[in-house]
Amino acid sequence: MTRTTAVLMAAALVLATALSCGGDNRAEEKKAKEKAAVPVEVTTPALSPMEATLNLTATVFSEDQVPVYAEATGIVEGNPLEEGTPVSRGQVLCRLKREELELALKMAQSTLDKAQADFNRTERLFADRLVSADTFDQVRYALDQARIARDQARLNLDKATVTAPISGVVAQRLVRQGDLVKPQQQLFTLVDLKSLKANLYVPEKSAAAVKTGAPVRVRSDAFPGQTLAGRVERVAPVADPATGTFKVTVALDGAEALLKPGMFVSASIVLETHPRALVIPKKCLVYDGESPMVFVVQRDRARKVAVRPGLSDALNVEIVEGLTSKDLVVTVGQTGLKENSEVQVLKPGGGGMSVALGG
Repeated sequence: MTRTTAVLMAAALVLATALSCGGDNRAEEKKAKEKAAVPVEVTTPALSPMEATLNLTATVFSEDQVPVYAEATGIVEGNPLEEGTPVSRGQVLCRLKREELELALKMAQSTLDKAQADFNRTERLFADRLVSADTFDQVRYALDQARIARDQARLNLDKATVTAPISGVVAQRLVRQGDLVKPQQQLFTLVDLKSLKANLYVPEKSAAAVKTGAPVRVRSDAFPGQTLAGRVERVAPVADPATGTFKVTVALDGAEALLKPGMFVSASIVLETHPRALVIPKKCLVYDGESPMVFVVQRDRARKVAVRPGLSDALNVEIVEGLTSKDLVVTVGQTGLKENSEVQVLKPGGGGMSVALGG
């Protein structure tokens, strides 16, 4: 080996060593840089329907719930209609014994027939000036009285048949065959299941947002997973001074197949709807004092952006100002971020970026 060759080999060795050290330094610098970056997960805002609701509880009732009373004295004959029986308006619910009432009507009709005959004869005589005007007036008065007595006897006989004042269902039967009933004694309660309602008591701070006709979603623990449709039928114009609430009556149209009066339900009044809201998960929000903010990722850096929230539900919030649908919003890891922090966007469970829809 010549001296020149030895020098060249030494120089090559020094160069290789230098290059090796330089590569190691760059690798270490890269690792240090990655270690300094804050791992985060991100999402992009999504267009999704959002609505504001007011959630309350209530008891179902029927607005057409009618007590049926006896209007005559008598003994119940036959079997009155049982509870749960559907009825139509005018249908017979029960009857009272009618023999005495029928006899009274026959007697009254007979008396009327005689009074009518007397009147007809006296009227002819009065026309021929054979009886006085006073006699004619007395006979006419007797006819009127006989007609009133006949009508009263017929009415009493009609009252012995108890009929349904509305269409619906027998909710209560309070008499049995053989019972002696008297006027103003309650015999039945009828309920129209097609007129179901629920009264909600809305706090005064929310009352102005409740509008007549607003949709209402109704749920019952008796039917899990099912939602029934209702609507705000009317809003009381004055507050209850004892509770500071306004009574809101909700109509439950078509709910009679499932709901019954007395059942407990939860109701959500839809106050406002935004069909195409820009939505992110609520957990994205951070606060600078009382000002809502989010962190967005731009070129591997975290940037703090002020936002104006709109409607919200249990999980998501509408962003009215501050974001676009293309922004990468931090959903996990924002508590360790500051303005201009370096970030590493991760998939859940691994490296790399994963963007999930906000809705």
